Amino acid sequence: MRTIFLILIIILIYACNTQEDVVLENVTIEHQEENTVLESQETELADENTSQEEQISEEFVITEEIYKETFSNINSIITELNNIIQRKDYDAWLTYLTENYIIETTRPSYLEKWENDINLQEKNIVIQSLRDYFDYLVVPRRSNVQLDEIEFIDKDRVYAYTVINGVQYLLYNLLRIENNWKIDFY
Repeated sequence: MRTIFLILIIILIYACNTQEDVVLENVTIEHQEENTVLESQETELADENTSQEEQISEEFVITEEIYKETFSNINSIITELNNIIQRKDYDAWLTYLTENYIIETTRPSYLEKWENDINLQEKNIVIQSLRDYFDYLVVPRRSNVQLDEIEFIDKDRVYAYTVINGVQYLLYNLLRIENNWKIDFY
């Protein structure tokens, strides 16, 4: 009887170890499968990020030729704008503005910012409309500007700068719409 009892205990111990091994093997296999899935997902994400970075860099490569051509186009536009502003041709100036620029510069909160302008205060001028903005701010300050540098923000947005005494000043935020450069709000 003792022998049978010992045999049963050995069988039970062996059976328990075998089940643990099987369970451990299943856990190991499942863990390996999870790792494989995670590694696969990480690889897909890395590939996705790389391809997005490649697309961005491929789409947004500014060659010297593109820079020079864009600079020349924008310089011509600024020369035309100078002429329009010197003639005080408000209607022609409006054609160079984006809808966004018009909306933002006619907001009362934006127009109120000019109440603290010393030059306007000395002349008792209050900016109340886009026309006032043009007459009292654009005409005296933008009628004879010079383009010195441009900075591509993306393929359709460029900042146009002038440099005065070694200091760079933003002239215009330009947005290309249907192949035409327009002044956009900053």
